[in-house]
Amino acid sequence: MTIENKANDEEENIDIPSDWNLSSHPAIRSRQLAYIKGGHHLLRPKIEELIRALSSKLDEEEKNDSNALRKEGGGLAQMEDDITPDDQNFLNAWKRGVEIAGREYFACDGVISINDATDKNQLRPNSEIIDAEIVDLSTGESIFLAAMCSFYSWSWARELFEKAGLPSSSPGYIFSRIDLDQRDIIADLGLNYVGW
Repeated sequence: MTIENKANDEEENIDIPSDWNLSSHPAIRSRQLAYIKGGHHLLRPKIEELIRALSSKLDEEEKNDSNALRKEGGGLAQMEDDITPDDQNFLNAWKRGVEIAGREYFACDGVISINDATDKNQLRPNSEIIDAEIVDLSTGESIFLAAMCSFYSWSWARELFEKAGLPSSSPGYIFSRIDLDQRDIIADLGLNYVGW
């Protein structure tokens, strides 16, 4: 007996659901018939119903969790409030950057100590010194300094990258060439940047 004959014999003894399209390929058709004969096709509507019920329950729980977080002042709304750009946070990150890059590269107008600065303009980059010395810095130092300067003037920072012979000013390149403290500073500057 061939597979095709076997499938035809099995078909005569099985109640095939009207929504099923059996394959014309004998081997596949035989498997479909075995599936139906085993009653597995009867589970499909029950499984779909169970999935709908679970999905509905999960949606309801998620909605309740979301409402609870809003009432508690948490969740995404709270996270967005926590990372709203802030000029004071920018200044604090800028001060840390000035300390690491070197005070000599910044015009410390009217401040004895970096921490005395109350405005970012008191610690703006000193373009004459930076332009003259960036080629003498290490790769990491020049990248960090140019990345900081990009918050002051993007077009000037692009020139600094070119002048220092750096192939790219993309965030991935920058972060791969600076240390963790420098990454933290650049990230904080980016999160809190509201314009110069």
